[in-house]
Amino acid sequence: PSVVGVYAYNKNGKTAYASGVIYSKDGYVVTNDHVYADIAAPKFKIFMSDGTVYNATYVAGDARSDLAVLKITNGANLKPAIFGNSNEITVGETVVAIGRPNGADKASTISEGIISVASTRATINSNYSNRLIQTDTATNPGSSGGALCNLYGQVVGITFAKLVGDYEGVSYAIPTTTVKKIVTSLIENKTVKNRAKLGISYYDVDAVSSEVLGIPRGLKISEIDKDSDLYGKSVKIDDVITHINGQQITDDG
Repeated sequence: PSVVGVYAYNKNGKTAYASGVIYSKDGYVVTNDHVYADIAAPKFKIFMSDGTVYNATYVAGDARSDLAVLKITNGANLKPAIFGNSNEITVGETVVAIGRPNGADKASTISEGIISVASTRATINSNYSNRLIQTDTATNPGSSGGALCNLYGQVVGITFAKLVGDYEGVSYAIPTTTVKKIVTSLIENKTVKNRAKLGISYYDVDAVSSEVLGIPRGLKISEIDKDSDLYGKSVKIDDVITHINGQQITDDG
């Protein structure tokens, strides 16, 4: 009952649908930010598991994490999900994805899989990479914003992407450690406050690349944002960050 359908629409007839998860008893719902990205001045309806339909208002969204918060208007008997600790998941652990791939007004579906990688960095819907959960649990259009749950019924991630093309069985979810921080800030501040931003793009120099290229292991800078404090300083493209505060850096973890 904590997984809902999210229907976005506007007066011009533009529509989209996705899934969402009830975050709190007073009606906050978490979903994906990209759901309404192509809809100007969107309005929202929330479809509950018992068929009840509520209007919802937009609270705030964050493109970088692909999370957004809606607020149900005049909701009653709402059942918030239990958000677990995504840091406690393990590779091989069984999980289930719950969402509404067939439409916001349709019944939720459930699919089973395992945790493939407990924490990996990937870039999906923005220019920023994020720490994500990788799973082979089936995730289909419309399931975005739904719940990835452990077998204790706790939400450990918010589903949001599936790799297409030559990849099979690769889906991602935003871990609850990230969800809790972002959603709390969106509710309280209508934005994500105090987010660190170094302002560079980079790629890992692993052990093999280090040997072949003859450069140290670390993070090789490929781009420096003009808004970054590093821009125009002694740091330049192709430099390799090898240590931070005396700690050796071998990957972006």
